[in-house]
Amino acid sequence: MPKGIKGFQKGHSIWVNRKHSEKTKKKMGKSKKEMIFSKEHRRKLRLKRKGRKCTLGKRWKLSIEKIQNRQGKNNSMFGKHHSEETKEKQRKYRGPLSSNWQGGISFEPYTIDWTETLRRAIRERDNYVCQICNKLQGDIAHDVHHKDYNKKNCNPDNLITLCRRCHMKTNGKNREYWIKYFNNK
Repeated sequence: MPKGIKGFQKGHSIWVNRKHSEKTKKKMGKSKKEMIFSKEHRRKLRLKRKGRKCTLGKRWKLSIEKIQNRQGKNNSMFGKHHSEETKEKQRKYRGPLSSNWQGGISFEPYTIDWTETLRRAIRERDNYVCQICNKLQGDIAHDVHHKDYNKKNCNPDNLITLCRRCHMKTNGKNREYWIKYFNNK
């Protein structure tokens, strides 16, 4: 920066290798929390971000960073233990008392027809493409899903290729919706 020019200069890195004091951080945090944006301002912010897409590589990098930032000493629960009261609350909502309990169907065994060869044939039939979002299979193999949620029905017409993300969507409370969706496809 040329001598004699004072004040803020774009590109001038005055804060490099410097840190805010705890007092300043608290003040900045408090002022940020008190900010209330109008509906119009929020609409403008939303429109500005609309259409921007994160590349697959960037998304992958962000998810890895998020996982790494929560591991070991960085995890908010590191070195802490749940109280007996909390453990008891968690026990109360396990199994049949869980809000997502499906009657224990996840414990049902698959038939002997459910083989890796069958799953590979279904993926090949569907050209290794997810049948909901059209994502092409990468390093991780796509899942093969039972359209009618019956693990014993391994008829190829009842099986469909789904990426992991879409498969997770189909395994919730809205099974009736997905059964209709796949029957109409």
